[in-house]
Amino acid sequence: MSMLFSKPRFLFGIWGQLNTMMALQFIAPNISVKLFSLGFDQTLIGVTYGTPSIIYACTCPFIYLLTQKVEKRGIIVIGFFSISIALLMIGGNDYVREYNKETFFILWGLIIIGMSAGMVTIPVLPEMLDAINEDKELIDKYDNEYIQNIISGFFIGFQSIGEAAGPIASQVLITYYGF
Repeated sequence: MSMLFSKPRFLFGIWGQLNTMMALQFIAPNISVKLFSLGFDQTLIGVTYGTPSIIYACTCPFIYLLTQKVEKRGIIVIGFFSISIALLMIGGNDYVREYNKETFFILWGLIIIGMSAGMVTIPVLPEMLDAINEDKELIDKYDNEYIQNIISGFFIGFQSIGEAAGPIASQVLITYYGF
């Protein structure tokens, strides 16, 4: 299955899934501390953790419809830009922007992250499958179901790696660089 890793679109899909999960989990270790220091109570902190998931779930059908009209890779790239903007809005370091202390920007950043996660994760798996389905040599060599199972395993595996790496990277940056 090393042939999979020679496909740029497949690698783009894996990279997209890994980075999206890292970005979603990156804020987890320090956001509750930051929100508590801004005066949020436990209920509001819980709501902020649920906001991206609720927005993600609500926008999934619309993202699916969008992928039928727009190139999947384009939606993925827009999703990455949106995640970057959202992370800046949520903040991590007070030196980046002064408005990071504003509750309005934090909540809007979480809403944007929820929408952006769908823009990346929904089209990624079909993009990976499309990249492989266009390779006649790979299709002739392996059973289609076998290939789909391998791709699905990589998809979930890299999602899990991203979910673990995000909080670790966050804590390392906070510990050594204050960010």
